[in-house]
Order: sequence, then structure tokens, then C-alpha cells
Amino acid sequence: MEICKNCGYSLEQPGTACPNCGYYPKPPKTRKSLPDWALILFGFLTAIASTLILPILGPLILTAVYYSIKDKQEMYARGMGYGLLTVVVLILGGIALCFAMVFSGSFKF
Repeated sequence: MEICKNCGYSLEQPGTACPNCGYYPKPPKTRKSLPDWALILFGFLTAIASTLILPILGPLILTAVYYSIKDKQEMYARGMGYGLLTVVVLILGGIALCFAMVFSGSFKF
């Protein structure tokens, strides 16, 4: 049995209006999570920002963070994974561009 918070009357069914005073208990407010697309975007921006702030250590630290939160925060970790993949692709593309310029003869030491 539940007791009315307004008048102290014993309620037969919990969660219903009080028959004595008419008080209806409001359900507790729950915090809504961010939408999935926002979590993915924040994860992506986190990966890019960590690379810009700490060029070598940032992606390594973020990789460790990714593996530690991927089970609890799936969408945020997915965004971080996308960001880390983008960083890897950009680095490999830059290296390939450097090799292409060196071997074509347009880049001289």
C-alpha cells in the first residue's frame, strides 16, 4: 500500500489518484539522451579535435578511450571510430601524395 504525499491517506493501488484529496503523483522526470546522430557527430568531432590538439598522442589516447566505452556508449564510440578512420585515411593520403610528388620529379630536395 502506498500513502498519499498530499494528505497521508492510504492508497489501495499505487500510482493512482488519491480518492480523499484527488492528488495524482507525477512520474519522476527522466533525462532524455541525445539523439544518435548527435552522439555520432560529437564522437567524430572529438576524434578530429584530439588529432589537432595532440597530433601523435591524441589518436592513441582516443583509441584506448574507444575500446573502453564501446560497450556502454555505442553511438558515441561509433562516431569516434569514424573520426579515427578519417584521420588514418588523411594521413595515408598525405603520405601517398608525398611519394607521388617525389617520384614524379615535381618535388625537389
